Amino acid sequence: MFVVLLLVALNFGISWGNAYVAGTIWRETMLLGGWAKAVAWSARIQSVCGFTMVFGVLLAFLASALHILSNRALEASLSLTYVMIIFPILGSGFIITAHSWIAAYRNRDWMSYGTAGWNTFAMGYDTYNAISGFGEAFSKIGDFLSSDDDEDDSKSFVMKLAIIIIIIAAASVILAWLLTNHIMRKAMNTLPAPIFQGA
Repeated sequence: MFVVLLLVALNFGISWGNAYVAGTIWRETMLLGGWAKAVAWSARIQSVCGFTMVFGVLLAFLASALHILSNRALEASLSLTYVMIIFPILGSGFIITAHSWIAAYRNRDWMSYGTAGWNTFAMGYDTYNAISGFGEAFSKIGDFLSSDDDEDDSKSFVMKLAIIIIIIAAASVILAWLLTNHIMRKAMNTLPAPIFQGA
């Protein structure tokens, strides 16, 4: 449980940072368009996906602690959250990683090299997890929906839990979107975007 909370806190911090960076460059990059706009949108998507995972985990564990979700339903809920966000994370992550390589080449300083290195590591880690974990997560959802042999997992009961799981997933996305937008609004007009000049 401690490890889960640590990962949730780390995801929250990274997502907050992504939203803040997106907010600081948002208006300028929307005017510039092109690659700069793609990078800003990618940071926003990364933030929403990260916060979705945070809210998805917290709400699922809360529902489990209140005995609303069974253990199998908890696994299915966490798996659904993962399945929802992994491909947007990979797509936007590739754009951010590519941009960090460009920035490192242009700036040639240790901060840029470190950022590019971290983004490359994160992209590789996410890709590996997607390859190794997507099938398992999808299987857990399917196994939960097809379960009807246990006393606590009759078809009607499973469908009620499935609705709760969908509500948790939808609420996680909505809360993530609202929090990302709030952070971005607070960060807007606080920093110009010189790194995108000529992009």
